[in-house]
Amino acid sequence: MIAIHLTGYISEQQVALYYAKQGYIIYWPNHSQSSCDFIACKDQEVIRVQVKSAYWIKRETGREYLQTTVRKGSGRNDSYTIEHCDVVAAYGDNRLWIIPIEAIGKLQSLVLAKRQVIRKSYVQDWDKYEVKL
Repeated sequence: MIAIHLTGYISEQQVALYYAKQGYIIYWPNHSQSSCDFIACKDQEVIRVQVKSAYWIKRETGREYLQTTVRKGSGRNDSYTIEHCDVVAAYGDNRLWIIPIEAIGKLQSLVLAKRQVIRKSYVQDWDKYEVKL
């Protein structure tokens, strides 16, 4: 398996495990081109989950931040909407953020964490969506 696909697979499994530990039943799509990665159900609640892997990015300036893209497919400028999923689950560095799709809007990338101070306008406040694994 190609390393990037393995990373995505691990992220999906970690997020599914999180939901399973919360008592959800996980349903996987029958094909790989689904608009969400899986569906989590508990009682009458149904959540369509799109999983995104986050990576540490290090710039020449020395800035380091944990970032994920939230667009559909590589090289496309299409953003996810409520028609595609209910939440984006970003997993990276053994951390997990469950972000309602409405909070993301038209953004195509998210800076989830940083290792030093960078411009406030450059980092959105996603801390309130981080959950404990």
